[in-house]
Amino acid sequence: MGVKNLWDILESCKKTLPLHHLQNRRLCVDLSCWLIQFQNAGRLPACSKEKIYLRNLFHRLRALISLNCSLILVTGLLDSSLRAVIGTPSVINQYILPKIAERDLRQFANLRSISSELGARIPLHMMPVPCPVSAIVKLRKVQGQDYYEVSWQGIDGLGNSIVPADLIKSYVMLCLNSCDADQ
Repeated sequence: MGVKNLWDILESCKKTLPLHHLQNRRLCVDLSCWLIQFQNAGRLPACSKEKIYLRNLFHRLRALISLNCSLILVTGLLDSSLRAVIGTPSVINQYILPKIAERDLRQFANLRSISSELGARIPLHMMPVPCPVSAIVKLRKVQGQDYYEVSWQGIDGLGNSIVPADLIKSYVMLCLNSCDADQ
């Protein structure tokens, strides 16, 4: 489903349990992974019957349903009309990357605020979370609200975007306070 080396990551917490341990549980199944496994197994010479992978899928699902499992079936396949809209790089650059950058800025500002409340005077270059803002470009009005256009660093594919003014003002105040403390 798009997570590279997922099985390597999960290897340390993997447990093999009997099937009856799943009774009355909610279970999320990567259906596309199961279908690929079954299709690959169906190509073996011993499996001469047609569409044996569907029969295997049926028996796995039947066994889980008989154990009163609540099944959530997940596939990695999007409807082609949705994929055309959601997956385009321009949509990702325009909507998703700015939200990620804003989240990173909020994390930085929160960490900075908490550390100053606790009396810790950590220089900007020693912060565990780097500041994602490289420059404040200019003030903008969007639907009557104040926003700042900022340039970002460390986020590939994102140049400038707008951020709520209150977030930038708190960020600037934190940076000014840390500069005063460093001197």
